[in-house]
This record gives sequence, C-alpha cells and structure tokens, in this order.
Amino acid sequence: MVIEDDVEMQRLLARMTRSLAEDCDVTVVGDGAQALEALRTASTPPDVVLLDLLLPGLDGYAVLERMKATPSLAH
Repeated sequence: MVIEDDVEMQRLLARMTRSLAEDCDVTVVGDGAQALEALRTASTPPDVVLLDLLLPGLDGYAVLERMKATPSLAH
C-alpha cells in the first residue's frame, strides 16, 4: 500500500513497487483517513506500507498510532 498525497510520487512508488514484484497488487491512497479505511476493509493486511509522514489532515504519525492500536494491523 502506498499512502502519499503527491500524485507524481504515488505513481513513482507504485511503479517501483510493481517493478520489484510484478504479481503484487498495489493500493494507492492519498490521505490518512483513506488509508485507515482501506486498511480496515482489506481482506488481508498489506505486506508493505509506504507511508508519507507529512500528509494533510490525518498525518502519517497518526496513521501509525491508529495502526498500532488496531490488533489486525499492529504487526
């Protein structure tokens, strides 16, 4: 999962991730609230999360804290 508000950086990170593992699914979200919703509703948690810490609104630090507080996402 790529959590990044800059569209160009989203594209770059998604492309780089896919080039490393062609069969992987990359979910891209643009802010912290969308990220938490996507994480909560995913059938399985992502293996890797690339998280921009300086997001507008709910920043990356808050996303990390909420992930740690959610048992299914804490790992």
